[in-house]
Amino acid sequence: MSDLNSRRSGTESEMTDFKNENRVGLFNFDLTRIKILNKIFKSRSFQPALMLLNMIVFAVLILAGIYGTPIGNRNAAIIMVWILWFSLLIALLVPLGGRAWCLMCPLPAPGEWLSRLSIIRKAKHQLNLGLKWPKKLDNIWMQNFGFLIIATLSPVILTRPAATSYMLLFFIFLGIILSVLFKKQGRIGRIFCKFVCPVGGFIGLYSLMGAVEVKSKNTEVCQKCRDKSCIKGNEKGWGCPWYEYPGNMDRNLYCGLCTECIKTCPNENVAFRTRPFGADLLKKKKVDEAFKSFIMLGSGLFFLTVFFGWWGSLKDIADPITGVYLAGPIQWKDLIRYGGMLWGVSLGVIPLVYLACSWLSKLVSGNNEISPKKLFVDYAYALVPLGLMIWVGFVVGMLMINGSYVVSVISDPFGWGWNLFGTSGFKWRPFFPGAIPYIQLGCVLIGLMGSFSKGYKISLEIFRKKSIALKALMPMNAFFIIFGVVFIYFFVMV
Repeated sequence: MSDLNSRRSGTESEMTDFKNENRVGLFNFDLTRIKILNKIFKSRSFQPALMLLNMIVFAVLILAGIYGTPIGNRNAAIIMVWILWFSLLIALLVPLGGRAWCLMCPLPAPGEWLSRLSIIRKAKHQLNLGLKWPKKLDNIWMQNFGFLIIATLSPVILTRPAATSYMLLFFIFLGIILSVLFKKQGRIGRIFCKFVCPVGGFIGLYSLMGAVEVKSKNTEVCQKCRDKSCIKGNEKGWGCPWYEYPGNMDRNLYCGLCTECIKTCPNENVAFRTRPFGADLLKKKKVDEAFKSFIMLGSGLFFLTVFFGWWGSLKDIADPITGVYLAGPIQWKDLIRYGGMLWGVSLGVIPLVYLACSWLSKLVSGNNEISPKKLFVDYAYALVPLGLMIWVGFVVGMLMINGSYVVSVISDPFGWGWNLFGTSGFKWRPFFPGAIPYIQLGCVLIGLMGSFSKGYKISLEIFRKKSIALKALMPMNAFFIIFGVVFIYFFVMV
């Protein structure tokens, strides 16, 4: 009888372990366990094929922007980049795939291939002048300022096709220059992507919410490995172009998911796996990344007021060029005024208010050992869920209102009267406009719940005690609610 009970207990224990493994496996499943995916990740043609395909598409869009009609809603450069691509990036790719776009982005491809002197195979020689990347620039401050510059010029870039094309060409040129000039850690890599690209900055921050990651399966195996091929590279692939080491990489903010480490690891010790949303928000925190969360919040506020608000005076100064042509006279005073407000709110007003909330958190907690700076930086990551969902609400509304233009410009990308696929006559129509405010309201509420949840976990991590953590979080929760209400007003009431 005791043997029977023992066997029954053992069976129940095994069943419990099986259920727990399945429950964990949903958010911790290694995609390399699927043979076809593992083969794809290890293929040298995998990433170049994706980049080349997107390069062809972007080449057409750049040409359309320069040589096509200057009317934005009839030019593929505006519609496909800012209505379709940007919406899919924010609403789908980043939340589900993290830095998945960096895996296939065509902008750094010319520079990367030129410096490697190869597209697919691992070449023996490189084209690089060997300048050392300055350690002072080993952060995302350049990306922060770059994004603010793009945001300042957004009323021009998002409405003039030529401006979009010249911006993309500038990024490609900059990627080539940096790839050929600089090395870091004695190796060539994606200097432009990691430290300069304005798009890469916010993708990196919001990739902390992403549902996939590249991580070491067993860090002890990495410690014992002498080859360090994931860093140095070998005959199967390049060392990590993002200058990351899977053996001690605790988050994926700077991982471009290029899969080079999967190709080069001699121990099959690198996983491409799923994870819970926001899993990286509780890990290492930095000031430059904290300010990115404020910049994304401030720029989101200005995007809404300019593109969906009813303040005509702000709209007038936001666009410094009169008419649809890029060559129109520039109103420098208006540009400086609008830029000053955007930069002032993003780098001044919001951070200062958040710093004040950090001081209040310190006072409420009664803990004199915790510095306001630590609270300021750590709590800033609790803004990421709210910031991401606000941008999701923005792009979803934009796509539902203007998405029908995609159908027509596919057939007539230059606005020259073509009808390649028989859809150029498709009339503009918003999709379910009555549902847009409710969807945007839902996005803000989901973002608020995410910020409350992550804020509590961050607070508990700092103060250890539940009662103190809840008290200390009160000023921050008030900040989340105030900004949530502001964005709900713009989404629903304006």
